[in-house]
Amino acid sequence: MATTANISKKRKFIREGVFHAELNEFFTRELAEDGYSGLEVRVTPQRTEIIIMATKTQQVL
Repeated sequence: MATTANISKKRKFIREGVFHAELNEFFTRELAEDGYSGLEVRVTPQRTEIIIMATKTQQVL
């Protein structure tokens, strides 16, 4: 039986998509001159990893 704390799969999918889109937009603006090419988000129970892909990696660091 579902509780009020659980969200529907549709809402969770939409929330994750919006989160990814906002991160992508932010990094596109901030790292455009550093060759930003995308990101990957990995969510585990203990942490969330955001992997930034860029052509000029030393400038991103």
